[in-house]
Amino acid sequence: MEQPTDRQHKLERLTEREREVVDLRGQALTINEIALALHITPRTVQFHLGNIYEKLDFNDLTTAYERLDELKQYRDLLNDYHHKVIDVNDEDATSEQVDDVHTPGHAFMLLVLEDEVDLVERPRGKIQPSVIHVSSEAEGRSPWLFRRIWAYSALIALIIVPFVLGSLFGAGVFSWLTSTGEQTTAMQRDESEVDDSLIVKALQPSPSTAATFAITESVAMTQNTPTFPNGACAEAPGTTLPVVDRFKRDQGVSVFTAENTDGAVSNNRVRAITVNEQGVWSGYFPVDPGTKGGIGFFDKQLWGDCNLPQALEQAEVNALITDIAGRIWIGTEGQGIAMLDEGQWHIFGEGDGLPSTDIFGLTTDTQGNVWAATWEGIAKYDGDSWSVPYSIHNNTLHNNHTHTIAFDSTNNIWVGHMRSAGISLYRNDDGQWHHLTSTNSQLAGDEVFSIVVREGYEGMPESVWIGTADGGISRVEGETWTTYRTVDGLPSNQISALQIDKHGRVWVATSQGTAYFEDNEWITYNTLPTLSLAFAPVCTDCPFEEGEHVWTGTDGFGLSHSRLPYLDNDEVVEVQDVCFLTEEGRQRLCPPLERNADTMALQAKLPVELHPGQSFRVEVFVAPRAPYRFQAGDFLANTDSEDALLFGAWRHMAVDRTVEPGEPYTFSHYDTPFVAPDLVYGQSEQEFTTTWRMWMRTRYVGPSIEISFDVTQAPPQEE
Repeated sequence: MEQPTDRQHKLERLTEREREVVDLRGQALTINEIALALHITPRTVQFHLGNIYEKLDFNDLTTAYERLDELKQYRDLLNDYHHKVIDVNDEDATSEQVDDVHTPGHAFMLLVLEDEVDLVERPRGKIQPSVIHVSSEAEGRSPWLFRRIWAYSALIALIIVPFVLGSLFGAGVFSWLTSTGEQTTAMQRDESEVDDSLIVKALQPSPSTAATFAITESVAMTQNTPTFPNGACAEAPGTTLPVVDRFKRDQGVSVFTAENTDGAVSNNRVRAITVNEQGVWSGYFPVDPGTKGGIGFFDKQLWGDCNLPQALEQAEVNALITDIAGRIWIGTEGQGIAMLDEGQWHIFGEGDGLPSTDIFGLTTDTQGNVWAATWEGIAKYDGDSWSVPYSIHNNTLHNNHTHTIAFDSTNNIWVGHMRSAGISLYRNDDGQWHHLTSTNSQLAGDEVFSIVVREGYEGMPESVWIGTADGGISRVEGETWTTYRTVDGLPSNQISALQIDKHGRVWVATSQGTAYFEDNEWITYNTLPTLSLAFAPVCTDCPFEEGEHVWTGTDGFGLSHSRLPYLDNDEVVEVQDVCFLTEEGRQRLCPPLERNADTMALQAKLPVELHPGQSFRVEVFVAPRAPYRFQAGDFLANTDSEDALLFGAWRHMAVDRTVEPGEPYTFSHYDTPFVAPDLVYGQSEQEFTTTWRMWMRTRYVGPSIEISFDVTQAPPQEE
């Protein structure tokens, strides 16, 4: 008997509808043609193509043409099967197969290649594969649709390759195709996909780095290497990012690293970050040999190294801010301060009035002054020159080694020191400077890295938040001090940065992750080692509008991104039920949901035991709570870091339509069931758990859902 090939095994992963799409796409039909043939929308075809490319492992194909050619091979397998089921005595059917040969012309194939370019470059929410089974919606399709590719597969290679190469690189057709695809994408974009260009690759087929490079290289040739507009990044050359997997599903964020951006991110250690109306600015701090310093910039279309002056090209960046005039300020270790104003860099050192070129913190006040925390005191820039208003030399500060400075509404001045020197506090009520440490006050620790002031709102008084690297966080309201440490919900007591979002929530970056403070408790955002964080401004016609985006700079993972969690984020959706459909007993079981006291996740456990190799399906019923709704592109995602914990199921279950508030939606892996794994030698039973959570508008919402089941060793079979 002939053994099944690897392609045949992969074809078995596809649903009936996906095989239909493979058959038509393998004949070089465009997305619109496939939609017409199957009586579905072009968007649904894109969903299916995304799922198909994932299941058939198209990650390593280097060009759009290769993807089409590989898809043809799968279509050929389907056609072989079609031949086998046709009655060999049916002469009409056989002659129809032979006579229905169609050779596509140049323009026809260019449309198909344009589809492929659009699939690669379109925002990621556009290609989300759906694993919900969709029954066949079209009957009686013309048989010629299933029998076109045999005669012209060789012609494609002979005609299209030289034509495409000549057209793309000689006449600039590729540039036209790309711009046309972008216009189409823009017209198709709806409100639910404002930030889908940053949505997770977990929903998208991932052409290889080489494939994306080939495309962007061609575009660059026709565009003469694009530069950032409006003086951003000093008009440095930019590069598009490869389409690869950047989503860390166990964290719920996208990560941009040196590896998955082809080096567009210069260094995975991002010590500072700021977001303004132009885009995201990242400050690198090289530690390991061979790593780079300097400034990176991302405007959602291009990424690049900013054109710092040669003396600062590899600067060790400690601080980044945007002032009220929109200028970018960079604090470096040992090389002073750089300021970018209308495309021009201005460098400040000791000769310009700075007390030191070692800069550890930058901030602005309400008058527009820029303040720098340096190794030799606090410096101030008033728009014309630098001065040193606070240092040990004028009996203001207790210690010159400063890391941060903040001002509250009562004109108190808070200066945080490094080297275990605590805080220098100027109290406006008595006109005196005071030295506070963990010994003589309620300060949480003496290595003070960050201080922020949260304005009073909704009846809450103003408060000062102090982040230390050796003791957690202190919160000061009037004369009341409160300490927060890991026992209170912080990921770590080693604090790197504090920020406040548009909802008034305090965010903390720690060595063990990021968290935010809401309803008097700390809620973990992720567990990546984090050095810096920033929020997008509320603006219009800017890359990261609405003030909804949160970016973090990490120690080892580059930058992370998602949208801000909603207020009461765990209450946005209601998990109504989880049901199990067993393969062996043909049972449908819906056990009561319980709450895990340790993880606070909802638990659903299969009430029957399984043997290794037995399978089951899960139905998860989730409803959005008012005023929220599900939109196509939202999905239920596995949040485990290891694929082994998927137990054979697909890693997400996608929403394929709009779901109104209160309306339950059923998520299920009908086509890819969970399969009980083998037990290790000598083990008789074990409980396994897989964890899931709702991803909605590029953020996790609702509680985690833990699906567990028991596996026991199968009894020995009788001889």
